[in-house]
Amino acid sequence: MNVLNAEQVKKILSEQRKRRQIDAAKVLPMERFGEFKLLKKLGEGGMGAVFQAQESLTNRVVALKVLRKNLNDNKTFQERFKREAKLAGSLNHQNIVACHSAGVINDAQYLVMEFVEGETLKMRLQREGNKLSEGTALKIIKEVALGLSHAHNKGVVHRDIKPENILL
Repeated sequence: MNVLNAEQVKKILSEQRKRRQIDAAKVLPMERFGEFKLLKKLGEGGMGAVFQAQESLTNRVVALKVLRKNLNDNKTFQERFKREAKLAGSLNHQNIVACHSAGVINDAQYLVMEFVEGETLKMRLQREGNKLSEGTALKIIKEVALGLSHAHNKGVVHRDIKPENILL
């Protein structure tokens, strides 16, 4: 059995992050995606990348989530993405990002979601030195709980609650 030292682990993690960034760049190496003008990349996850985009017809700024190209041929991921779109579209609550629509452009599945200006809980924690006042923490917890309660009442379980997915 090989044992890795801290430097080797850091190098491996760094290489994995670089590969993910390169893979994410392959999701949409263009300035337009169908009717959407891509303004900037907001983030990426295991299933795809999220962009701030502008709809051509309405000029509305939205969050556009696009399934990774290498997953578009995977039926399991396609079904999971479709299920996410249906579930997200069924929710209507002030503490949940609204899903406007979904579709396929050039064999790439996408979700069109409400764009929320501001910062994530992760960004706030980094800015505040990983500390929040008791009052602030309780307010955030209450708002998250209200949104999750609404989702659970509709039969939706989020399964990915983390600071970078909580918008303030």
